[in-house]
Amino acid sequence: MHRSTRITMALSLLVIILTVVAAGSARAGEPRLDRHGFFAGLDLGAGGSHFEYTKNGQTYESDEDNGGAVGLRLGYAFNPYFSLSLDARGYGHQADDFDYSLGSSTLSATVYPMGGGFFFRVSAGHACLETDVPSDTRDPLIEEFDECGPALGLGLGYDWMVNRHFAIGLSLESRGAAIDDFGEFTDVKIGESSLGATMNYYF
Repeated sequence: MHRSTRITMALSLLVIILTVVAAGSARAGEPRLDRHGFFAGLDLGAGGSHFEYTKNGQTYESDEDNGGAVGLRLGYAFNPYFSLSLDARGYGHQADDFDYSLGSSTLSATVYPMGGGFFFRVSAGHACLETDVPSDTRDPLIEEFDECGPALGLGLGYDWMVNRHFAIGLSLESRGAAIDDFGEFTDVKIGESSLGATMNYYF
């Protein structure tokens, strides 16, 4: 893991922890609002990614790349502690030398350990990587690539029930995917992490 990735994740976790503490103080004495039933969600965030592959026995990797992420989810909250959802997530990076996008669809389980706002999430599913690199670049990245493979995800955050139907908060989301081999390109992997806003509407 690159140093900038570690720093970004450490700062993100610090922001979430401070948010949890502040939210706990702010909500003291408020009536409890429970999550239950069908819901739809939206995530918007920004963060970093890392892309690598092997070609002719040599491993190549990208620099630390900044990008943006958007996520959509449809799910059901069985009780204030647990929900399942189908999540679709897209991450994109653009630069002068190359750009790429990672799209994933996963089944996600979200747990609220205390039944409050703090949560963690695990996801498993499928991801597709698409990249198009100009032929005159000095970077040895793939010129055209569009393949898919298995993906895993983790999430951590805090959200507030604003009323009986709407929740908003902060979350740190990460995805990692191992893409199918493509011709002479093997061991293709990409990972991304982003910090941003999370919103859920309970019907």
